[in-house]
Amino acid sequence: MAAAAEPYVGKYYSQDYIRRKILRQTDEEIIEQDDLIAKEIDEGIIPDPMAPVDPETGAPLDLGAPVQEPEVDASVMEPSAKEVKSAEI
Repeated sequence: MAAAAEPYVGKYYSQDYIRRKILRQTDEEIIEQDDLIAKEIDEGIIPDPMAPVDPETGAPLDLGAPVQEPEVDASVMEPSAKEVKSAEI
């Protein structure tokens, strides 16, 4: 029943409703399962459902460190307009 209701979570049913009415979880079971899920995500046992995924492959996207531009050697750069004028004089 939970699998059949999955497409409707957030549209017609809340997650809480599914957990309480279909799965018949108690408050204690909900807390226990939430703690276990968080632990399994931290340990890498299950993927984080909130992590962004590649829409083509479904693989999690690694949004780690930002991509940095390579350092540019100033001696290789083109001269500025001011440098060009001073060189012409």
